[in-house]
Amino acid sequence: MRLATPTPQAPETNPALPQPPHPALRAGLLVGATLLVVETIHGVVSAYTPPLPVTAIFFLVAVGGLLFAGYLAARGSGRVGGAALAGLIAGALLGFGYAIGTALGAVINFAGLSAVYRSAAAASHVAYSDQLTIIGTIVSVALAFLVSLGAGAACGAIGGLVGKWRARNA
Repeated sequence: MRLATPTPQAPETNPALPQPPHPALRAGLLVGATLLVVETIHGVVSAYTPPLPVTAIFFLVAVGGLLFAGYLAARGSGRVGGAALAGLIAGALLGFGYAIGTALGAVINFAGLSAVYRSAAAASHVAYSDQLTIIGTIVSVALAFLVSLGAGAACGAIGGLVGKWRARNA
């Protein structure tokens, strides 16, 4: 009696083999992890009020990374929707990195940060307290996180248009 040997199946059809991650997930996590590190540094640096060229460099790196995440995802899947998802994932990690960096920067340089809020409060004829600095920082980080999500999805879709075109013409 001869035993039947199973025929080998391709990895995408064999449920026992690990499946490769979706291109959007892979691109979003890869680029997002890099942006998390960069934006953590940016958050710490921003507590010291960096000059405009330094801020512009961080901005361009973030936008370029989000575009690249979308490009990679669309090149792998051929779909712009997946590219937007990759940008959204990368944008979420970017926003999380900025939140971590801003929290660290606020702890390290609370006196400098409170001086900025004290000056703004005096110009607005509002009584200053340390709670104003803490709440203002939390609100600005929350808004920056939401902007990161929106910018991530938008830049991912834009990068995905180029990636989809390249995948189709390759």
